[in-house]
Amino acid sequence: MRKLLYLIFFCGLFFSACTSSKQEATLVGKIDNPISDIVTISYWTLENDKWRHIEDTCSIIDGKFSFDLHINDLTKADLIFNTFHAISIYIEPKQMELSLSAKNLFDYKLTGTDSEKEYQPLKQQIASLEDSLRVLVYDKIEPLVRQLEKNPNEENFKVFQEEREKLDPIRLLLNNKLEKINIEYIKNHPNSFIAAGQLLYIIKRAEVYDSPTDSAKLLYNELSAKVKKSQLGLLALKQIQDIDDEKALKETTNIGQKAVDFSTYSLISGDTVRLSDYRGKSYVLLDFWGSWCRPCLQGIPFLKEIHKKYNKKGLTIIGIASESKKEPYLDAVEKHNLKDWPQILDVQNLEESAKGNTNKEDVKNKYHIDSFPTYLLIDQNGIIIGKWKGTSEENDKEISAMLEKLLLKK
Repeated sequence: MRKLLYLIFFCGLFFSACTSSKQEATLVGKIDNPISDIVTISYWTLENDKWRHIEDTCSIIDGKFSFDLHINDLTKADLIFNTFHAISIYIEPKQMELSLSAKNLFDYKLTGTDSEKEYQPLKQQIASLEDSLRVLVYDKIEPLVRQLEKNPNEENFKVFQEEREKLDPIRLLLNNKLEKINIEYIKNHPNSFIAAGQLLYIIKRAEVYDSPTDSAKLLYNELSAKVKKSQLGLLALKQIQDIDDEKALKETTNIGQKAVDFSTYSLISGDTVRLSDYRGKSYVLLDFWGSWCRPCLQGIPFLKEIHKKYNKKGLTIIGIASESKKEPYLDAVEKHNLKDWPQILDVQNLEESAKGNTNKEDVKNKYHIDSFPTYLLIDQNGIIIGKWKGTSEENDKEISAMLEKLLLKK
């Protein structure tokens, strides 16, 4: 579920109160037929050679909203009305006015900026594709998600999966066309600051689909020196480097690598769970899951089956949950009777994690898990010997076969 929503839009939903500022950069907006009573603006800004990610939320009153902006250069910002209604716009350190309609957010009018005139020809090129994506998401995918949220039963989840599989190829085709247009624009406009902003779209797709950043690097190298030195150019370079660094770290959890140790307090048992405590004693299957993750919950019967069959023969399962709140997690452990093996959270402190404060000792930062469930099998020497993503009959068979060979047929 989380993965799908992230593929649809590249934005966060962390809300705060409207901020006040002495800066002159402002954005005053008016929206017809608003689909929510709040709007969030999200963007990166460079201050004193340090990157700052700003997410500011404001109430929509009588269709109107306004933001004071902390920017000093051309900036690409996301305007987020809800999970399914968001657009990207170019803002400047000026006084700007925005008018739009919830029926078609992309058909907006932004005045008070120089960049909007430059962006218009490209905007017209991609307008029909953006509108097709809007129809696909708003009219087809959103109702399915809403129904699933309202009544999360097996039948609705099955319908959601089936329809998603039908719609995903269409969405992918539309996004590929958008990417092609953006690539051509960047190649043909190396002196355009808008080109650097559109490169951010290419980079984000590489991150979401876990694809190489080679294409983004080539496009970045084609930008002129002045564009590379701009805030958008520097942000593009930063995001490329961040993706490469993340991929390098993820390789540390590939098969054949030594599993990174962790030591985490369990809310369930009250004990401290250390991976190294099992070194030389048993095989360990790490189960990265979440109470919100339906495939994770569907995989519980299989975990109980292999626990019953192999626990006394040298297998330990450790559940590592990714959660934003404590209550749903505790309820899920109780409801599904998951106290037969160690259960921990992937963060040391939920409250600090919710504030965006990271801890290098958090299991999620050590293992870089990007989908749920993920299973890692670790041998008695602490080496990763198996890795599976998702719940499927094929994965269950592979895990069972490996455990059978290791623990029952020595």
